[in-house]
Amino acid sequence: MHPNVRRLLPILLGLALLPIGARAEDTADQKAVRTRREALTKAVNDHDVKAIKSFLDPSFTAKTKDGQTVTYEQIIQALDQIFENAKDFHETTNIEKIEVNGDKADVTVSETDTFTDPNGNKQTQNTHTKESWKKVKERWMLVGEVDV
Repeated sequence: MHPNVRRLLPILLGLALLPIGARAEDTADQKAVRTRREALTKAVNDHDVKAIKSFLDPSFTAKTKDGQTVTYEQIIQALDQIFENAKDFHETTNIEKIEVNGDKADVTVSETDTFTDPNGNKQTQNTHTKESWKKVKERWMLVGEVDV
């Protein structure tokens, strides 16, 4: 796998969540964020690059545990290559917490990504991230994430 793809793969793969449905105790904004997050999961698991782009604000940045910053442009450039190299990619995500404050939301998630690498080896990656979402023109958009 190309080194840039290997570096970006955990970040991109951290963008997904399997639909788990809104919780009764969620506020309207929490439900809206959860719904957007679930739709993003579907797009990632469907390998639908165009749909994935519709969830990411152009200001999006991600920070890895080792301090690297990845931009929106870098993620967009890597999407096709990542899905080409991980054709069976699937992600399972657990939303641990959604905190909404006005037009901003923090979503804490844990993910398990499974895929076969280009050498035919089954891979499993576990990550824990805090995502930042912002309401832009009445739509919740992912603007950042940090590995925690």
